[in-house]
Amino acid sequence: MYRILIAEDNKAISNLIKTHLSFAGYDTSQVYDGEFALEILEAEPFDLLILDLMLPKVSGVDILARVKDCQMPIIVVTALDDLSSKVQCLQVGADDYITKPFDSMDLLARVGAVLRRCRRRPMSLNVRNISVDPDQHRVLKDGKEIELTPKEFDLLYYLCSNCDKVLTRKEILSDVWGYNYVGETRTVDIHIQRLRKKLDWEGAIQTITKVGYLLKGSDDR
Repeated sequence: MYRILIAEDNKAISNLIKTHLSFAGYDTSQVYDGEFALEILEAEPFDLLILDLMLPKVSGVDILARVKDCQMPIIVVTALDDLSSKVQCLQVGADDYITKPFDSMDLLARVGAVLRRCRRRPMSLNVRNISVDPDQHRVLKDGKEIELTPKEFDLLYYLCSNCDKVLTRKEILSDVWGYNYVGETRTVDIHIQRLRKKLDWEGAIQTITKVGYLLKGSDDR
């Protein structure tokens, strides 16, 4: 059974989330401030964190920054619906972003999608001078480790799994983020830019105008 931590200071909303998750068969725990959330995350293992941004004591954004290197997926659930907050959270390492009020079926669908993505890590991949090890969650470039956020890792693994194939932004959003992202394809663009910079892959990850992206397995000679 998957264990999910709900970090939400509004007890009514927290209890609502808990009710839906428990009914779906998940084991849930609740915390109501950021300080206690960090304490319990350090003491106990969880398969998923549902995180409100406006927590007392330690904010949700600060929690994201502190736990970004762990392999536990994080779904942000917040009343902040501005694009800058959404982009900031996704850049730091959130796996999904849901605004309040939310539909319970939508929440459950996204929880299931995130958990499925984190469960399937079939094999290590080697593309160009990069080695991607899903078991150890490591990326090596010419033998040197490259630090990526969890979402950057997921995106890189997806690109390497579909090497030399044109991928639309919609496909990337659906398969990596796990849901249909209407309009805001900037999310994909931001993560692609970060991968290009960290891996020095400006020429390897090609932009296909008005379509999406293509990872070339080798340079044309």
